[in-house]
Amino acid sequence: MDKKKVFNLLFFGTNETKFLDDISPMIEKSNHNSLLVFTAIFAILLAAVSIASFFIPQLRSMFPIYIIGFTISVLLHITGRLTQQKPNPTLTLELLYAFMAATYAITIMISLRGNKGQPAVTYIGLLIVLPLLICDFPWRTNVLLILAETLFLILSHHTKQTSVFAYDLINSMVFLVIGICTNTSTQIRHFSEFNSRRVVQMQRDTDSLTGTLTKRTFEINIQKALASTTSGGVLMILDIDNFKNINDTFGHSIGDYYISHTGRCLLTCCRESDLIGRFGGDEFVIYMPGLTTTTSIRKKTKDMEHVLKTFFAENTKYASFTASIGCTIFHDNSREYKELFDQADHALYIAKNSGKDKCCIYGEVE
Repeated sequence: MDKKKVFNLLFFGTNETKFLDDISPMIEKSNHNSLLVFTAIFAILLAAVSIASFFIPQLRSMFPIYIIGFTISVLLHITGRLTQQKPNPTLTLELLYAFMAATYAITIMISLRGNKGQPAVTYIGLLIVLPLLICDFPWRTNVLLILAETLFLILSHHTKQTSVFAYDLINSMVFLVIGICTNTSTQIRHFSEFNSRRVVQMQRDTDSLTGTLTKRTFEINIQKALASTTSGGVLMILDIDNFKNINDTFGHSIGDYYISHTGRCLLTCCRESDLIGRFGGDEFVIYMPGLTTTTSIRKKTKDMEHVLKTFFAENTKYASFTASIGCTIFHDNSREYKELFDQADHALYIAKNSGKDKCCIYGEVE
C-alpha cells in the first residue's frame, strides 16, 4: 500500500474517497440515529442524577452542571427530531459533535468540582466510548479528543493536588491513545461496511447488462423525483427499431450487445440528475428534469440518436442502428407517473407506426 493510501486510510477512514458521496445518506442516517438515541439517554441519566442530588449531599454541589447538561441534551434531541423530515447531513454531524463536546465539558467539570482528591473516571472512560457514536473522518474526531484532553489536563493541573494530577495525566494519556486507535479502526470499519452495502445496493438497483436502473428502482426514484420537483421535465421512452430482426438474424449475443451499448451510450448522453431505466428487452425510459420546451427536447433526442448511430456504425458490422422515441412534457408536480408513462408510450406508438427512426412528442401528433 502506497503512502497516499495509508494517509487516506488513517485520516479519512478509507483508501479510496471517490465513493464517499454515494454512502453519505447511510452515514447521515447512522449519525442521526446516534444523535437521537444518545441525547435521549444522556438527558434521562442527567435528570435521574439531578433528582438524586436532592437526597445525596455529595452530588448537590454539581446540581447546576447536571441541569445544564440535561438542557443541552434535550435541545439537541429536539433539534434532531425537527430535522428528521428533511435530512441535513452537515447539520446532523454538527449537532453530534456539539453533543460530544458538551459531554466532555460536563464530565470534566464534574471531575473538577467533585472530590478533588480523587482521579477522574467518567471523563477518561468517555475518551474511548464517545467516538464510537459517530461516523465521520477519523481525524476530525481525533482532533476533538485531543482538544478535550488538553482542556482537561490544563484545568486538572490548576485545581487538583499534584499526586492526583499525575495520576490523571498518566491515565488520561493512556486512554487518549486507546481512544484515538479505537476511533480510527472503528471509522475504517464503518466506511468499509457502508461501501459493501453500497456495492450490494448498486448490484440490486442496476441492470447488469446496461448499467442503467432496473424497472423497479426507476419507478421508485421517479415517483420521489416527481413529488419533489417544481420545474417540470420530460419523460421519454426509447425503443430500438427492428430489434426482433436483429435478434433473429444475428443471434441473441449480438442482440445483447445492442441493448448493452444502447444503455451505456444513453448514460453518457444524460446528466447526473437524469434517471435512465431499462424496462426489459430493448426498451429504455428516461426522465430529464427541467427540460420543458420542444426545442430543447428535440435537440437532446437528436444528440442521443447521433451518439447511438455513431457508436454502432463505428463498432459493428451488423445491422444499422435506429431508434424511436416517445416523449411527454410536464410543467409541475401535479402529474402522476403512470399518466406520464402512458402518454410517452402513446407517442412512441405513433413514432413506430409513422416510419420509425424519429421522435414524437405527446400532444403534437395524434
